[in-house]
Amino acid sequence: MVTVGVHAVVVDPAPEEGGAGTGMSAPQLLVAALAACILAFIARSCQLHDIPLKHLKVELDFTIASAPRRIGRIVAHVRMEPEPPEEVRRRLLAVARRATLLNTLACPPEITLQFE
Repeated sequence: MVTVGVHAVVVDPAPEEGGAGTGMSAPQLLVAALAACILAFIARSCQLHDIPLKHLKVELDFTIASAPRRIGRIVAHVRMEPEPPEEVRRRLLAVARRATLLNTLACPPEITLQFE
């Protein structure tokens, strides 16, 4: 169980990764959070600029790299209905590239690990 503020999420990888598979693995959770962040930035931009939006979906594919073990590659697939014109698509992708978690991965924060 992972908690952030008042929210909790079950993190439990698949059996082949040593868990029971009752929740997402930590890498899956990170990728899901990134997808949610990208989605929120695009949806908000559509709202602010009166871009028609009936359906928005962001799917991320990722691969695990080794030495050290990490997420090595992430590919985001954005699907929108109605499908916007090419110029709007370019603008929305530029907005998505400014998503908070995308920037966090591009410019990693200082991380301190400690027991309490």
